[in-house]
Amino acid sequence: MLNKKQWLGVALAYTLFLFIASLATVNIHVTSSFKHKDKLVHIGIYVVYTTVWFAFFNSEQKKTNYLKVILLAFTTGILIEILQGVFTLNRSAEILDVVANSIGIAIAILLLKQPKTTNMLNLKK
Repeated sequence: MLNKKQWLGVALAYTLFLFIASLATVNIHVTSSFKHKDKLVHIGIYVVYTTVWFAFFNSEQKKTNYLKVILLAFTTGILIEILQGVFTLNRSAEILDVVANSIGIAIAILLLKQPKTTNMLNLKK
């Protein structure tokens, strides 16, 4: 599959996407009866974010770096919330976003602990 350098490129590109998407001005208003639909988006984004960085950290190592990737993903989520609160006009920092991000991180770690998942990514467990 991908080597360490390629996984780094994917991880950095996804991180750039995450920051741009999180800090960009968005004027889309979708009506829905589900109040916190954006939290599902947060969960999905952080499942992917955690998985991509895990793949980078573990692409050429025998040791699993769960703590490193958890801290990176959680810190990124907190940083984005702070930046949204300070630098954007149409976005706000929300504790529920941090909770949703954390759920996404936890789901990714649970999936990555499954041998089939790490095999699909061609990683060492």
